[in-house]
Amino acid sequence: MFNFLRILACTLLSSAAMAQAANKYSIIPEPERTELKPQTTRTLKLLSDKAEASLGKDAYRLSVTPQGAHLASGGREGRLYGQATLRQL
Repeated sequence: MFNFLRILACTLLSSAAMAQAANKYSIIPEPERTELKPQTTRTLKLLSDKAEASLGKDAYRLSVTPQGAHLASGGREGRLYGQATLRQL
């Protein structure tokens, strides 16, 4: 019984430590600040969508400027992923 309690306590402590570590690191960095100026549009236009052979078939590069977004993808999957990211923005 004592061993069971010790294993349970270790499991709970290690899962709590892993949850704290997961909150500490992020794949996509948080923006330093966001600002919505008055009388600005809330839509993001796709200005260009081109294929780029240097990217993998499921890779994409999304560049966002104040004028709109430029998407470069290595294949169909990358284009779909890039468009999904653009919709989320």
